[in-house]
Amino acid sequence: MEYIELQPLFDNYHRRIAKIDLSFKRYLYAQINWDARLIGIKGPRGVGKRVASFGCPC
Repeated sequence: MEYIELQPLFDNYHRRIAKIDLSFKRYLYAQINWDARLIGIKGPRGVGKRVASFGCPC
């Protein structure tokens, strides 16, 4: 098996992550108690439930 240099992949990953704008927050973001031990977000598919949780200050 051929050895593949992974550092260029990591560099590309970090460069792309650094470009993501994190200033946008969903309208319910401020109403969520992020100090709670368990947070459940319920809703239909494709409405951004997982995306809304990325901004968690945890």
